[in-house]
Amino acid sequence: MTVINCNYFSYVLGMSMPLTILMPQRPPIGGAKNGAGTQDGCPVLYLLHGLTEDETYWSRLTGIERLASLYGIAVVMPRADRSFYANMKYGLHYWTCLSRELPKFIGETFRFATDRKHTFAAGNSMGGFGALKLAFNCPGRFSAIGAFSPVIQPDPPLSGTTDYIHTDRDFIYGGIGGSVGTIDDLMQISNSAAAHRIECPVPRIWQACGTEDSLIESNRMFAKHLDHLGLEHEFHVMPGAHDWSFWDSCLPSFFQFLNLEPLK
Repeated sequence: MTVINCNYFSYVLGMSMPLTILMPQRPPIGGAKNGAGTQDGCPVLYLLHGLTEDETYWSRLTGIERLASLYGIAVVMPRADRSFYANMKYGLHYWTCLSRELPKFIGETFRFATDRKHTFAAGNSMGGFGALKLAFNCPGRFSAIGAFSPVIQPDPPLSGTTDYIHTDRDFIYGGIGGSVGTIDDLMQISNSAAAHRIECPVPRIWQACGTEDSLIESNRMFAKHLDHLGLEHEFHVMPGAHDWSFWDSCLPSFFQFLNLEPLK
């Protein structure tokens, strides 16, 4: 497994952005096959971080490198700061960067698969919200999505929270309820994606949340909503809090959900 820590210039954001990539290495001649069976390159997982973290947390605090090596999959971990992967009302256009510019850069720079079958996205907390946004706004590009303790409603009234959380919400959405009816409204965009599933299938969704997590009720609500829509998904409720111990424990089951064969 090759670990690449690099910077690329984002024309959308107008600045250089850090990026961490895990990339399977080609084996010696006569060794095991590289990747999970596509001639166009190894499968790729876009793995998104949460609100208080950056692109290095997944590789520092979980077993993602071991699993990526086991399944021969590339993992792309971008930085999105505290943006909720949105085109901010009073800020930068992180959503355009994530959904359009970054995949184009990855496709032009690395030999990873670009077909839907071998392209996935996942994330924790704010990153889980970002992964679900990709599922419903860009369903033709991903075959499976992982949402670990995802934020479901990014801008409700936030009682008892610190001032900087309120500031984030105001900068991103322009105040309470600013995401309603937009591409950041998971309820609306999931309804739309489900309505058009014949023309464009919706990615399979693997969702999990801990019983000690403050987001458990909103996650239960959203899982019932997906059931009502008839979308293919799994929802796992397990003991755990909103922390890296829980998200690390989610990874093995999520990788099994991807239906990739471990390398021999």
